[in-house]
Amino acid sequence: MTKAMKGVRCWGEGERGCTICGTGLPAHEGWGGQSAPLCGSTECAEKVKFLRTGIYIEAGSKICALLGCLNHVPEGRYRKSSNHCCSRKCWTALNAYGTKVHTCACCGVRFNGINRPADGRPVFLNLEHSASYRSAKRAESRRAAVGCFQKEYEAFLENWVSTGKAQVERIGWELSLFLRYLNETGITDLNLVRPKTITAYLSTEEDGGLKSVGYTISTVSSFFTFLYLHDLRDLPSPVVGRCHVKKRSKKMPNPLNDKEVAQLWDGLESNGTPMLRLAAAIALEGGLRAGEVCNVRLEDMKLKEQKIFVRLPNKGKKERFAWFSDRTKRYYDEWMAVRPTDCEHDGLLVSRRGKRVSYGTLRREYMLALQPGTSLKSQGRSKNSVKQHRMRHTFATTQVRNGTDLIILKVLGGWEYLASLEAYAGCFDEDIDRQYHRAIKKSRDRTATPTQKETYTLAEALARKRASEDARDHEGHHPDGRSRQLACVPGGAARLS
Repeated sequence: MTKAMKGVRCWGEGERGCTICGTGLPAHEGWGGQSAPLCGSTECAEKVKFLRTGIYIEAGSKICALLGCLNHVPEGRYRKSSNHCCSRKCWTALNAYGTKVHTCACCGVRFNGINRPADGRPVFLNLEHSASYRSAKRAESRRAAVGCFQKEYEAFLENWVSTGKAQVERIGWELSLFLRYLNETGITDLNLVRPKTITAYLSTEEDGGLKSVGYTISTVSSFFTFLYLHDLRDLPSPVVGRCHVKKRSKKMPNPLNDKEVAQLWDGLESNGTPMLRLAAAIALEGGLRAGEVCNVRLEDMKLKEQKIFVRLPNKGKKERFAWFSDRTKRYYDEWMAVRPTDCEHDGLLVSRRGKRVSYGTLRREYMLALQPGTSLKSQGRSKNSVKQHRMRHTFATTQVRNGTDLIILKVLGGWEYLASLEAYAGCFDEDIDRQYHRAIKKSRDRTATPTQKETYTLAEALARKRASEDARDHEGHHPDGRSRQLACVPGGAARLS
């Protein structure tokens, strides 16, 4: 028990006595800060004012320390270094939220929060206010970077809305880097951008330490092509692919192996929520992307057919069905038994606040459910940390290991090209080792076993030859009209009759 929570309880009849006269007190509540409970008599109330310990608070002279509570602190004597509250409930809430008063950087509301050093970082009332504040800051920074090209910038992003919020955010960030460079160099007309401008931009960003600028220049090329097609620019794209666009490094698959999958389910079973278990099962058995999992609605679950309707928007810009198995069905029943019924939306997955779940919410839930110290490294930005999209890699790898045809797998996962599977379907060292040694063993067995040649006696050779000739003759007659028969005689010889 912490020092702040010491003495917080409900006292029964006669369990506690008056500080002055010792008379047993009736049933009452006790909380931290109270140092002199009284029996209620006039004499004891007068004597308690002259005690040397603590401070005396008169009736109606002080308001409860918990923000939002307007009740007065009951008359009595309290400790000096204490936050004075009106009841046990307010005292418990105050120490649960924190005794320090903060101001939300998003809405300006004052609230009790966890005590933290004054390091200048903004403090928020809840996660929703934090997300809104950071989103507003990003939008403000983006507008400053885009400058006079705001109209063309917004028109281009509107063309990408169907791909999803995350894709639009990435494209907007990449394009804002280039537009900021144009504003800094004094270029206010997009018609003045030439290939040498692109070359200078790449050189400037690389000198500044942006290593991915050669990869993200494709967004700039798409931007100028969009402007040319919509008559917002007189010339085609100034990006020369052979000179400006670098070849992307091939992304390697990063699936969970069998041991990590077992650790994942152990952690989800012991510490995870029913919602998180269902999200993981859908990703591992259906291969849905993180955004597609968050976008699933109640009507999209086809339990009889064991299929999920994957709706737009998604990365492939194409609606499809994804299949699932018994694990997803079991966790679906578990989740629907506890899913809040008063939600204002029809999303399948619901956050703790009753809203539609997001990718950030899933990441936080995994960090809470999977403790550090395992090979999953659930906390941090490690490549081996558990992410919803990494389960899509596991789905593709599992299907390939179990012999699923690649054409079928492409349809199941919603990939547009078979080449895209190379970044998802991996192979483990044990599979490579097993199949390699199996092939070597087959090669050795075939080399060690010589080809057996068949040998015949003279009689058997003549019989096989005569049988072959008879098969070529029609109805068993010789070309010269004579009938021939092969007769066996004792001694193994052969003669014609």
